[in-house]
Amino acid sequence: GSVKIFNETLSNNAFLRQKIGYIAQGNSLFPHLNALQNMTFCLNLQGINKQAAQKEAKALALKMGLDESLMDKFPNELSGGQAQRVGIIRGIIHRPELILLDEPFSALDSLNRKNLQDLIKEIHQNSCATFIMVTHDESEAQK
Repeated sequence: GSVKIFNETLSNNAFLRQKIGYIAQGNSLFPHLNALQNMTFCLNLQGINKQAAQKEAKALALKMGLDESLMDKFPNELSGGQAQRVGIIRGIIHRPELILLDEPFSALDSLNRKNLQDLIKEIHQNSCATFIMVTHDESEAQK
């Protein structure tokens, strides 16, 4: 048998990379890439022009409260909240139709948790994507 998503078999990785975004628990950034490279990773896989990808990433970073001075920082140089924002941008920058969130707030303090919950809610309200979130926090799930 086979598994199909969007009427395509799961083995069609190129198709799935375009249609699905993933926001992981904790810091799932590529340690050998800086923040900007992490954010533009999915666009690069799709063959998007490097300058256009960077412009899009910087615009999203600004909207999410990430200063441009952080773009050259590597994941180990970012705070938990900054790294999670970079991960969120990487998961949504290519405008996927399905966004999977795996406990995206579990490693954050309460202030960063609230800010990122509000940010995810805003992104969800302003997109046509379907969001599926895994959480063990009942109050978070009800939001």
